[in-house]
Amino acid sequence: MDPEEQELLGDYRYRNYSSAIEKALRNFESSSEWADLISSLGKLNKALQSNLKYSLLPRRLIISKRLSQCLHPALPSGVHLKALETYEIIFKIIGTKWLAKDLFLYSSGLFPLLANAAMSVRPVLLGLYEKYFLPLQKSLLPGLQAFVIGLLPGLEEGSEIYDRTDALLVKLSLLMGQEVFYGALWGSVLVSPSIRLPASLFVVSHINRELSGKQQKYMLGTDYKLTSLCVSVLDSNVLVQRNTLEAILFFFPFYTALVTRLLWFCILSAATQTLLRRDMSLNRRLYAWLLGTVQYTSLIEILHQKCPESDTEEQHQAYLKPFRILISLLDKPEIGTINKNASEIVKTVNLLITSLSTDFLWDYMTKCFEDCFRNKSTQMMYPLENISTPPTISELCTLLVFLLDVIPLELYSEVQTQYLPQMLSYMVQCLLENMELLGLPELTHALKTCFKVLSKVQMPPSYLDIETGSGNGVDDVWKKGGSIQKTLYCIQELVAKFSSKYIFGVQIQETSNESMSAMNLSGKEKKENGYRLLESASKKKSPWDAKQITVPQFKQMLSDLFSVRGSPFKNKSSNPLPPDCNSSNHKEKEEEEWDLEQVMLVLGPLRGDCKEAFSAACHLLLDCTTFPVYLSEEEMEQLYLSLFQVPGCDAGFPLWLKSLMTICCCVNDCYVQNVSIFTLLEVINHSQSLALVIEDRMKRYKVSGHNPFFGKLQMVTLPPIAPEVLKIISEKTDFYQKVACVLWNQLNKETREHHIACVELFYRLHCLAPSANICEDIICHALLDRDKGTRLEALFRFSVMWHLTREIQGSRVTSHNRSFDRSLFVVLDSLNCSDGAIGAAAQGWLIRALSLNDVARILEPVLLLLLHPKTQRTSIHYIKQKNSAEDIHDWLCKKKASLKESGISESNSEENLPLSQFTTVDREAIWAEVEKDPEKPELKTKQSENNGSCNPVTSQEAGGDQDSSEHTESTDTSTGHDSENTSSFSPSLELQEVSNEDNESAATDGKETTNHVSLLTAFLPESSKSSAALNLVRADSERTQASESLSSDEEVDLELQEITHSRLLKQQKEKQEMIEALFKHMLLYLQPYDSKRVLYAFSVLEAVLKTNPKEFIEAVASTSMDTSSTAHLNLIYNLLARHQEALVGQSFYGKLQTQSPTMCPHSLLIELLTYLCLSFLRSYYPCYLKVTQRDVLGNRDVQVKSVEVLIRMMTQLATMAKAAENKNVEFIHSLLGRCKIQEFVLLSLSASMYTSQKRYELLMADGVNVTEELFEESLINFGHDQIWSEHPLQIELLKLLQVLIVLEHHLGQTHEEQENQPDLSKEWQQALNFQQAIGAMQYVYPHPITSQGLFVSAVVRGLQPEYGYGMHPTWVGLVTCSLPYFGKSLGWTVAPFVVQICKNLDELVKQYENEAVKTSAKASSLPYKTLRTKILDFMNPLTAQLGIQLMAAIAAVWNSKKPHRNQSKIKILPVASASQLILVDLICALKTLKIDTILHLVKEVVKKPSQIKGEEVTMKIIPFFFNIFYSGSILILPVSALQENFQSLLGLLKESVQLNLAPPGHFLLLSTLNDFVTRTPTLENKKDQKDLQEVTQKILEAVGTVAGSSLEQTSWLSRNLEVKAQPQILPDDFNIEDVNDTSVAPSSMVSASAPSIYSVQALSLLAEVLASLLDMVYRSDEKEKAVPLISRLLYYVFPYLRNHSAYNIPSFRAGAQLLSSLSGYAYTKRAWKKEVLELYMDPAFFQMDTSCTHWRSIIDHLLTHEKTMFKDLMNMQSSALKLYPSFEQKAMLLKRQAFAVFSGETDQYHLYLPLIQERLTENLRVGQTSIVAAQMFLFFRVLLLRISPQHLTSLWPIMVTELVRNKSNSKISKQKVLGDGSGYDIQQNELSLYLSACKFLDTALSFPPDRMQLFQM
Repeated sequence: MDPEEQELLGDYRYRNYSSAIEKALRNFESSSEWADLISSLGKLNKALQSNLKYSLLPRRLIISKRLSQCLHPALPSGVHLKALETYEIIFKIIGTKWLAKDLFLYSSGLFPLLANAAMSVRPVLLGLYEKYFLPLQKSLLPGLQAFVIGLLPGLEEGSEIYDRTDALLVKLSLLMGQEVFYGALWGSVLVSPSIRLPASLFVVSHINRELSGKQQKYMLGTDYKLTSLCVSVLDSNVLVQRNTLEAILFFFPFYTALVTRLLWFCILSAATQTLLRRDMSLNRRLYAWLLGTVQYTSLIEILHQKCPESDTEEQHQAYLKPFRILISLLDKPEIGTINKNASEIVKTVNLLITSLSTDFLWDYMTKCFEDCFRNKSTQMMYPLENISTPPTISELCTLLVFLLDVIPLELYSEVQTQYLPQMLSYMVQCLLENMELLGLPELTHALKTCFKVLSKVQMPPSYLDIETGSGNGVDDVWKKGGSIQKTLYCIQELVAKFSSKYIFGVQIQETSNESMSAMNLSGKEKKENGYRLLESASKKKSPWDAKQITVPQFKQMLSDLFSVRGSPFKNKSSNPLPPDCNSSNHKEKEEEEWDLEQVMLVLGPLRGDCKEAFSAACHLLLDCTTFPVYLSEEEMEQLYLSLFQVPGCDAGFPLWLKSLMTICCCVNDCYVQNVSIFTLLEVINHSQSLALVIEDRMKRYKVSGHNPFFGKLQMVTLPPIAPEVLKIISEKTDFYQKVACVLWNQLNKETREHHIACVELFYRLHCLAPSANICEDIICHALLDRDKGTRLEALFRFSVMWHLTREIQGSRVTSHNRSFDRSLFVVLDSLNCSDGAIGAAAQGWLIRALSLNDVARILEPVLLLLLHPKTQRTSIHYIKQKNSAEDIHDWLCKKKASLKESGISESNSEENLPLSQFTTVDREAIWAEVEKDPEKPELKTKQSENNGSCNPVTSQEAGGDQDSSEHTESTDTSTGHDSENTSSFSPSLELQEVSNEDNESAATDGKETTNHVSLLTAFLPESSKSSAALNLVRADSERTQASESLSSDEEVDLELQEITHSRLLKQQKEKQEMIEALFKHMLLYLQPYDSKRVLYAFSVLEAVLKTNPKEFIEAVASTSMDTSSTAHLNLIYNLLARHQEALVGQSFYGKLQTQSPTMCPHSLLIELLTYLCLSFLRSYYPCYLKVTQRDVLGNRDVQVKSVEVLIRMMTQLATMAKAAENKNVEFIHSLLGRCKIQEFVLLSLSASMYTSQKRYELLMADGVNVTEELFEESLINFGHDQIWSEHPLQIELLKLLQVLIVLEHHLGQTHEEQENQPDLSKEWQQALNFQQAIGAMQYVYPHPITSQGLFVSAVVRGLQPEYGYGMHPTWVGLVTCSLPYFGKSLGWTVAPFVVQICKNLDELVKQYENEAVKTSAKASSLPYKTLRTKILDFMNPLTAQLGIQLMAAIAAVWNSKKPHRNQSKIKILPVASASQLILVDLICALKTLKIDTILHLVKEVVKKPSQIKGEEVTMKIIPFFFNIFYSGSILILPVSALQENFQSLLGLLKESVQLNLAPPGHFLLLSTLNDFVTRTPTLENKKDQKDLQEVTQKILEAVGTVAGSSLEQTSWLSRNLEVKAQPQILPDDFNIEDVNDTSVAPSSMVSASAPSIYSVQALSLLAEVLASLLDMVYRSDEKEKAVPLISRLLYYVFPYLRNHSAYNIPSFRAGAQLLSSLSGYAYTKRAWKKEVLELYMDPAFFQMDTSCTHWRSIIDHLLTHEKTMFKDLMNMQSSALKLYPSFEQKAMLLKRQAFAVFSGETDQYHLYLPLIQERLTENLRVGQTSIVAAQMFLFFRVLLLRISPQHLTSLWPIMVTELVRNKSNSKISKQKVLGDGSGYDIQQNELSLYLSACKFLDTALSFPPDRMQLFQM
């Protein structure tokens, strides 16, 4: 805040003024429209004008900001004008002083306005400037440039304010000073492109043409003029450029020097770029400026512009710009004339060169070269004498290269054949002699020039025709010792000399005469130099150590480095090499000898120009070695002798070779090492091949005795290194190992830039090394190092090497025939490394390699192991086609002979070799082995050897049978046809043949079979021969007997024999067909092979598939066997084709039939791998081949391993198929189809099982072969092992089948297959029995595995004892996992499988039982427990998923375990047999089946009854369930558990009662309910109680309905029921078998019309449980609720009680029992009182058998529950018995009264004795009849029984009196007294009375004295 403002703030008026302004400013904050801004500005104006006395405005910063915002270009002109009005008010108030001070505040809004202002605003703005800003004068200086930028937009031509603005600017320039003003103007041009046009216009318009530029210099300003001019002249606007050029033209004429030279060229270079616009107005001004005084130097400088740092495209344009400018300038005639002389000079030079002599130029150049060196040496000696400057070496070299490129050398042949070689020879010699005089760059340049010269040299075309003696001018060039040879020697020496000086640091002090003598032409000295050691004297000087080493010491050092005695290269022992060559720990015995470590210490780092020079020298050396020389015949002979036939010649190392070898190993610089290694390897390779050519040529001449070059010169390229030296290097030094170490160490991460070159060299070394193991050893030792870091580093290096050799190996030629197989195998082995880091590194390499299509490279060595010639095989079908034993024998002998001849031993020669050795694949050896045909030569020489074992081979066969396919054709045309077309190569060619001939094989009869048996004797072992012979004799004897019996009369015996014989033949034929089908897929090896190699190859595949299955399978599935695209597969393809030919009996070796080179039998690698796995699986050793047991076991291991690999492949394919991509599905479909995987796997499994079965039979027969062997069996060597020896293979095959089943499931079936699929149900029936038709042993396309007879048959038999118990877990696993995929064949397969499991368990149980009988119980208990546990373990899992089915099944079994008929008499509920109770125990023992689970499962079965053989299981589950509860759980479980499961049980009962169960089902429900209620205490929960009552009611009603099933209505629509007149079944006669028998099973619905056999049982059951059940179900306060239910039940009971017919006795008895039990509860009387009373009074009441004593209880309860009932009965009038006749009523009433007393307890009614006595007295008093009297005596008897004697005293008089009276009055007594026979008829009633009296007397007398007190009478 200014002090003045601070002072003013003390004035209250100023503060009020400030407040008003603040208030006005706040209006701006709420402005949203432009109109608001005008309003706000108006209020601000008002506030500002409210007090004009203060020139210092308050809040001026905010005011300036608001005004600036109001001048925004987007606002309308009205706002702008209002804002300018405010500005004017402010300027008036503040005056000049404060405007100058606050210029920045107000100018920031005003200055930018003019460019964007409307026409109406501009004059106002200029007025402000003129009125208020110009008066500021010098105060404007700080904002002058900004003011100028603000004013210049007004200089718009044609504008109304143009003149006013121009005048304003002129005034401003005068006020500020013109130089200052124009300085600001040019400054604005520099920073603001938009005002360049008006600014340039202003400058040009104000130039005074009358005055000179110098006089108007002020117009250029002060600081910015030049930069601004350059920027302006390069502007994009043409008008700006035009105005600027006008200014330049005026102010900068060429004849004046207004600026410095540098700035001058800056302007000139900018101005000339306007030419690129191609604008005439610009060009006119530019040329006007340039022409007249243009200088050459100026034009040159134009081209030397610096290019701006920008992107590539701009730089490119910048480079082209000068040339385009120059072209444009040259187009101007005035400028173009300058360049005229240049083209003239070029033409003149060309003319000069062509006119010279052909040799002059090159001689001259050679002389110049020599003079240059001479001058250089003279200059060093006399430096001051040089007057003129001679050309330098570099200039000469450049000139020479230029000449070689420009001059057409082809015009003169002698230039290239003669002059250039001569010149080159002198040049190299000069370089060698004067090397010390040259700097390294010069030396490099010279050597490269020599290389260029050498590249132009050509051999003379007609030189070969020159005879030896004839002289020609070219002798010194191409002949021995000529220029070419000299050049080579010189460059060799130069390399040695260079190495000594610049690399080893040794200064050569003496000029070696020896080196000069190397060029001498004598043969001896040539030999000395070329092939002997040339030791030039030299010194050694260390860069660090000034100590001089003498020449002899240095010579000694190099000699020792390569001497055999103390060479550091000598390390030929078997010890592993140290991984780092440079840190060799080689110790020498002698101190003075040198080792590599010492050499390494001396050598310092090499300079870049040294490396380049060395590289150039080596390249030159290499090229020189390739040029030939021409030798005479004598010279050629001499050369041959010196190279090959000088015995004991101690060949030495040439110094250049020593130097290069030392550099290879001792120089610690990758580039130099690589150059020297490359050079040496090329030279070595060149020497080896040249030596071979020379040796071969000389041998051929000597053998033929004719030399076509006799007397003529021969062209020979000499080997740079003698063969003997090469031999020493390979045999007596470890040079190759050391170089390999060097290159291997270069592959570290620090030297990545050398990796490509290093890898190429390493591979070259690998191919050139004497042994393939040299490089591989180093890699393998590093990969297998104990140190983890070393191993990881080695993996990295291997990865680098692998990727960088991709192209080299892909285009492999003969010289590159090696691969890094062992290293690759080691890396693949480390995929499964226990160390995670190493495994991850290996996997990383593998994934990357597979992604780069390297799968063929990776697989090549593996496939070569799998396709080894020793694994050749032939199909069993081919062997069977031989007509006779002799044919087979001859063929075998021929094969054996050929194998012996080809040098193949029959035993594994590599058994003891370590794995790392035998995994090396020697491709050359394989090629050599297969290319020669051992079967071609005649076998006559072998006949004598094989005479003891082989039949002689006919001359026709031996001579004419060039290929065994011809012989095959004569045997069978079909095979011949196939063998001709082997190029089609079906992977299962032999199987196709078999299928073609199925009809023929099916037609074989017994005779053929016998022929097969006889055929075996030719080559079988003795034991087999004897058995075959015995069988043969037996067959003959049977025939003989049959033929003899024809003449006899025993026709019956003959028929029997014929039937037996035909049956035997049929069985034999069926077995033959079955064996043929089983074994048709098998292949037989022709010789023993190395199973270890094959196992290793498979293990490698397995490792890859284990770690990276997805990537590997995708790679092999997409890589074809196209040999045209990759050289890796050539040998693979060749071997594969030979294997295919061997399969059909053709020769494996010899010339291969021509096939298409691009097509392969297996188009994809995955197909080839699958085919190979299947081939090894199917292959066996034949019996005729002598093999060890180890071979057989090895082959078995190979089979197992092949299946393991297949499993992994198929698993990954299944994963791919699961993804359900159509292309994948189709591809896998076709793969399976082409390779026939399922068929071969099923056949292999079946054959293996058959072998196990045969061994089992042999075991059971104690080693005696009971069945004769068929042809196939006796041909194949399965080994003589145990049954379980086949198990490993079978286990893996089953795993594979499991994967294939899943794969097939994911693939699905095509619509065609589904439509065309035949019904296989008939085949299933056959497949269930292994002995049935051959159809079961055939693979049927296109059905899945689960629908194949082969598979079903195998599954059904898998668990049988003869196949071994060890296979059971695998079989069960297979079937279990495959259950979801069985489809239609589920039942066929699984049912017999499970049956077999159960049979096995049964057998096991029996076995244990037998053992238990033999041993003590204690000993047998343990196995028993184990077995029990196993069975439970078997059952427990089933309950989780299959609980319902398990329950249904158990119910079915329960039914099958019913008791025998004689034990099956039951009452009402079935009693479980012992077997059934075991089932209960089983279920109770299952841990997974808790009581609630059982309830739930039974409920589910009851809800949805399963069907078993057409009948429901509900009837069967109920009794089982009841017994579980009754016999098992309910009795065992505690009450608390029962309470917990209350709801479950109730739910089950509720579900069950709703079903239409048969009556026994309802009975069981009722019994279960009763049992449960009895054991469970009273329920607390009322809801539970209510549910229980509801269920009870339903069950009881259901049983009641059954009870009434023997009733029928008395009439239509009547509710009264009566018993059907039909016999009833008593419970004791009830047979559960009859009930459960389906033929007599009753309807589940209770029918009203049909009689029921269950009514009596229902009544009996109700009688047993009803009363007690209701008493417990209904509480004491709920008893009344039960009465209606009881009434409903008794509705069905009373009709039975009313019927007293004999047939109704069972029901009557049961009903009485029910009523008896019910009536015991008083609350029930309402339900039965009335009916019981009616029944009591019924006349037929006493018509019942004596066993129905329940009525006593009923009557007792009737009288007891009703207190007055007895008295009422006693007082009852006889008339109440209306149904009786009147005379009987009194007697019947008396009888019922007596029964009432009898029903009670003793003395129960003694209180009623007076009443009884009164009734009796009444009967005595009223007219007594005999019927009444009889009933009275009955009453007396009752009283004797029921009343105690003390209470009877009053009744005795009546009883005795009546007894005496009746006895005396009885008619019977009288008749007896009278004794006469004239008696009158005695009535029945009288007899009854007499009987009654007697009974009374008898009863009275039978009482003991204490009961019957007679004295009281």
